Amino acid sequence: MARILSISSQVVYGTVGNSAGVFALQRLEHEVWPVPTTLLSHHPGYGAPAGGPLPAEAISALIRSLDEKGWLGRCDAMMSGYLAAPDQKEAILEAHDRLKRANPQALFLCDPVLGDEESGLYAAPGVVDAMQALIARADIATPNLFELALLTDTPLDKTTPEEMLRAAAPARICLTSAPAPAGRIGIVVKEEESFHAVETPRFEPAPKGTGDLFSALVLGRLLRHGNFAEAAREAAASTASIVRESVARERSDLMLAEAQQFIERPDEEATLTVL
Repeated sequence: MARILSISSQVVYGTVGNSAGVFALQRLEHEVWPVPTTLLSHHPGYGAPAGGPLPAEAISALIRSLDEKGWLGRCDAMMSGYLAAPDQKEAILEAHDRLKRANPQALFLCDPVLGDEESGLYAAPGVVDAMQALIARADIATPNLFELALLTDTPLDKTTPEEMLRAAAPARICLTSAPAPAGRIGIVVKEEESFHAVETPRFEPAPKGTGDLFSALVLGRLLRHGNFAEAAREAAASTASIVRESVARERSDLMLAEAQQFIERPDEEATLTVL
């Protein structure tokens, strides 16, 4: 069991951001300390939600209090996801610095939630630059192909995913939505100079929160056994199993509670090959 500080969006109804990742990490028997960057009634895909962002200073104050109590020294990792405003970057960087001072071995996973090829950029103005600052400090990143192109300022049609990954920080990256054969979903895993490919079956339309779930499971599995490529494979298998169940029931949100057994024991195939 590890202790994880998770800073991301939260919704009252649905399974995106912390509302997806926290449950998954807890199901893997980790202790999670969630901090919302924004608190909304529901995902904006349902229409305009009630609620709104937490001020950066409020996020800092919450984490500062944990540090003052001496609890950050017991924290094994932190992860960040959706930013509602670019100045929230400063609160996350402060959290990172406080955590690393309290526990230099703690990991930082950044899921740079910016957009995707289907929807385009949906992050607020200035958030791309803020995410670049976070990625530069992260130990692990989990961008999709659209986000990696933004973060590396590389047109998607001018280079391969592997070339983008070689130029990108940090040393360990899971690139989702990588090219794959028809009916499959591809992930490219970079660890230093090593590259692996992970493939799972594709189920469409994928529910909202799928990327949030995958990122949390990568970190949760890595903290269990320390093998990054295997953590990505296990996370992909669990995510595919839950997405399959959600799509079969025509759900636009992940069926996390109903399909929680697949977090621990996925039944979908996920192949792992060396590139």
